[in-house]
Amino acid sequence: MNEKFIRDAAAKATTRIRKYMSPLKPEGFQELTKASDAAMSHFTAYLELLRHWQKKINLVSQATLEDPWNRHFLDSAQLYPLLKKEARVIVDVGSGAGFPALVMAILDADK
Repeated sequence: MNEKFIRDAAAKATTRIRKYMSPLKPEGFQELTKASDAAMSHFTAYLELLRHWQKKINLVSQATLEDPWNRHFLDSAQLYPLLKKEARVIVDVGSGAGFPALVMAILDADK
């Protein structure tokens, strides 16, 4: 392979990756997870509630709220494809702020 081809391929890959780098935006999360607009509305409300209650109760590390779509929502959503289709009950002991269970429930309601 020639150097120009490699440089061009690397530049294209970097452009695609930058879209998903920290902080991840809601649009990037939606594209990565294929969440519906309705699910995104629920996720946005969830984030607003998390930020509200974080001020009163330490639900998550404050530093993680600089990139919540990556640090909480995408981290949780990556587990969803691992669930068996026939699974009806999931137990999430000690989820605190609701991660990952609420994210998976929102994604599941979408199906």
